[in-house]
Amino acid sequence: MNKFVSYMTFKTAMISSILIGLFFLSMITPAVAYKDCVVAKNTMDLSTMSLEDLMNIEVTSASKKPEKVADAPASVYVITHEDIKRYGYRTITQALQRIVGFYASSDRNYDYVGVRGYARPGDYNTRVLLLIDGLRVNDPLYNSSPTGDDLSLDIRSIERIEIVKGPGSALWGTNAMLAVVNIITRKASDINGGSFAQEYGSDSTKTSFFEYGTPNTSDFQFAGSLTTTDSAGEEHIDFHDINETATNVDGSTASHCYFTASYKGFNFFMTSGKFDKNVPTGSFDVVFNDSRNKTEDKKTIAALSFEHIVSPKHNGNFFARLFSNSYDYSGNYVYDIQDVQRDMEDPNGTIMNDNGSAKWWGGEIRYSADMTSKLSYVSGLEYTKVNKLHIGNYVENPFDLTNLDANSTNTTFSYYLQSSYDISDSLRLITGARMDDYSTYGVKWSPRGAFIKKLDDTSTLKLLWGKAFRAPDGYEYNYTQAITGMPDPGLSSEEITTAELVWDKVLGSHARLVNSVYRFDLKNIITQVEDVQFENSGTVRSVGIESQLDYILEDGSTAYFNVSFLNTEDTHTDQQVTNSPKFIMGAGISLPIFSERLYFTPSVQLIGSRKTLNGDTIGSSAVTNVTVTKGNIHSKWDLSLSVYNLFDKYVETPGAYEHPEDRIPQVGRQFLIETAYHF
Repeated sequence: MNKFVSYMTFKTAMISSILIGLFFLSMITPAVAYKDCVVAKNTMDLSTMSLEDLMNIEVTSASKKPEKVADAPASVYVITHEDIKRYGYRTITQALQRIVGFYASSDRNYDYVGVRGYARPGDYNTRVLLLIDGLRVNDPLYNSSPTGDDLSLDIRSIERIEIVKGPGSALWGTNAMLAVVNIITRKASDINGGSFAQEYGSDSTKTSFFEYGTPNTSDFQFAGSLTTTDSAGEEHIDFHDINETATNVDGSTASHCYFTASYKGFNFFMTSGKFDKNVPTGSFDVVFNDSRNKTEDKKTIAALSFEHIVSPKHNGNFFARLFSNSYDYSGNYVYDIQDVQRDMEDPNGTIMNDNGSAKWWGGEIRYSADMTSKLSYVSGLEYTKVNKLHIGNYVENPFDLTNLDANSTNTTFSYYLQSSYDISDSLRLITGARMDDYSTYGVKWSPRGAFIKKLDDTSTLKLLWGKAFRAPDGYEYNYTQAITGMPDPGLSSEEITTAELVWDKVLGSHARLVNSVYRFDLKNIITQVEDVQFENSGTVRSVGIESQLDYILEDGSTAYFNVSFLNTEDTHTDQQVTNSPKFIMGAGISLPIFSERLYFTPSVQLIGSRKTLNGDTIGSSAVTNVTVTKGNIHSKWDLSLSVYNLFDKYVETPGAYEHPEDRIPQVGRQFLIETAYHF
């Protein structure tokens, strides 16, 4: 019976994906002429551009300088502010599933993102580098990149998301192994006024959002947003794996604050957020179904930058930035442990607090220029000082007992250089390398190379190669030493080597097709072998084929269709690694109904079967979402309605070592309605 249900789920999702895909392909044939589009750097409206125009927009994430998507030495994708609105994305996790090869899961506490078949349960997205306006978000304590409600920035304050697939350490350093995700925030010129939005959704979810940006009439501009969210969470969660039901222990609250100000070449931005979440899974062997099991995350990012064209003749651009960041974590866990001091068992349980904090600051100086008509380069220096790295653990009830109180600091000095040389009018060679000198781990080099061949005016062939790394985070490096009093011998960085062939093609004026074949080898994987001990062990190899088709029409219709076939295995056992599907397929379409202000936007993602930590298999799953948006109701009001997991499919994902469940159920059908007023 279970096999039949899994088969019907797969069949339904496959048919839906194919039908949507055929619809896209059927629209490629007609040729609709576009009007000339003049795009200003600060006023571009990505939603009204053709795919050919989108191929020519400037992105900065691949080379740390503006360049066309087609010229970037990587597979680069862009998710626009309009995409976020129409598809009803409320987190970065949801948005990234639009991109080929990305998939997601949740342990009912945090969101996790998998890329190209690799997503180790419980690893906190450590192999994806997350940036906000080019500034690192991953913290030095857990290396985590927050893609859910724990991100300190509301997704409505995002102008676009630039996604660079593959290794990026040659320019960005640690964590840039599988992908670099750069969030570009909305500035005053993007907002040009104010808006207030109110959301109501399933599970008593309420969100208030306020945004304002000064009119684009002076050199001094500022913008900002403020968000508060409260949710009771699902009332009943059935964990079939352990035959338990969690009741009223899934709630969360979140707040996000964003501010930016600019004057001529100077820019200041700041984000701050807090995320409180009840943990319903009974992780770390806590008392199950106790509402006191919860985590709290606080993040603050602040940066002041200056940018100036030093030499217009050679496109000489100078950039400098100072930043100061902080991250604080606290987790309360309730245990049923006997009080040995009083030889009695506390009826309310023993509360253990696990906590950590990190504070770090630093700066970057960067310069890019065209040395000749054929040769250009970008070069920079970075310095990061982690002036506080704290890990703590204590029992606060019924007796005070400090288990762990460890503090450390470290510094990193980095230098990078990347050059681009036009061998001919149609062939370009790009080479680069970065040196990271850690006070704790020593020197780490990250090289890259690329040949970019322009086949014709509409297609580009890219041959890419690079190495990237992930340095041990503060938890991995310090926890063993703090517990045992001895340093963890020989713990070193993870390393990945990736080779990729990409064919980027514009089809007419409507579509962009990106096909790629890749292989990566990930070695020296940092693995937890005991409760408080880590070591480098294991090697993973992934080989895959990816294809993504994006489509846009003059009436504002957009669509995408992607598919990836991949094989990610442990090279020692030749077995499929945990939480790694063999295929991923996604599709979505946004169509105007009755008028260009009313859009109907369904999407679906199909994920193949995955192994759990216990060696069992979770069958394939398909989740369909639908959003309907209506703009300019009575000229100043917008309305949107979203339904997530439309058919209320029961979906599970593999659990991590800290969970008693081998498979964790995901959220069922959810409704969300938003009204927004613009002024």
